[in-house]
Amino acid sequence: MENSLNNLTNDLFLRQSELFGEDYEETGHIHTFNDLSISDLDDWFNSVLTKFDFLNEIQIKSFQNFVIKLNYVLRQIDPNKLKINDDSVEDSDLLLWRESDKGISMITFDEFGQIAYNYVGKNGKKVKGVFNQDVDMEKLLYKFISM
Repeated sequence: MENSLNNLTNDLFLRQSELFGEDYEETGHIHTFNDLSISDLDDWFNSVLTKFDFLNEIQIKSFQNFVIKLNYVLRQIDPNKLKINDDSVEDSDLLLWRESDKGISMITFDEFGQIAYNYVGKNGKKVKGVFNQDVDMEKLLYKFISM
């Protein structure tokens, strides 16, 4: 994930360069079932860490575990289900959420190492769970994406 930060930096320098700026064109990402993998996830991971610079070591480790499992899960599912939004709760917790036709799924990584899962269905169904860092992240991720 460190390499994508270098790629972002190099990309920024090329676009701002007086010598190469006009000639440099940013290529668009083509998302196919197999293309939505390491480079996109690395960029997303780094952008979340940059956006939410208040995250502590425990939150970063849990989020990194989430991204690692997401890389595996992406090979098994339709990548269109990956529309994951990020936000913060009271400038201390990382919130990942996605909306589907059925409702909203949310995963929160709090500053004390707990991971909370919430689902609020459009039909009134609610699912809640609070886990430690040793939760089976793959199982939780499938739940997050499937609801």
